[in-house]
Amino acid sequence: MESTDKSLPKKHRTVVAKIANVLSYIIVSLIFLIVLVFLFLQTPPGQNFLRGKVESYLQNKLKTKVVIGKMDISFPNSIALKNVYIEDQTKDTLISGGQIKVQLNMLKLLTNEVQIKEINLENITAKIKRVNQDTVFNFQFIL
Repeated sequence: MESTDKSLPKKHRTVVAKIANVLSYIIVSLIFLIVLVFLFLQTPPGQNFLRGKVESYLQNKLKTKVVIGKMDISFPNSIALKNVYIEDQTKDTLISGGQIKVQLNMLKLLTNEVQIKEINLENITAKIKRVNQDTVFNFQFIL
């Protein structure tokens, strides 16, 4: 009887050790996966993939045509959009050409919060208009 009582704690430790071992593999795998995603987003194919997702999201959100020629991401604080084209709701050009560089806190994006520090526009043409004095400007739908 005594030998069976001594073997129980050993089995219990073995089960706990196996659970800890599996959990450590899961945690290391998740960290490795996150690092791979960040590295992928630094490559041109990764940034093209993300550019397509951003274009699609903005087109669905704004209900208008949005084209981004190139996207450069500098983790963790800036995104540059080059050769940008955005139409207003009447299918006329609202913004075109050049580069839009946005400095923001990307970690806040994980909590669905956007904190923009600075926006730089280079060689951008914007056609801002309103039909009458009592109507809204053509960019109001973005806000």
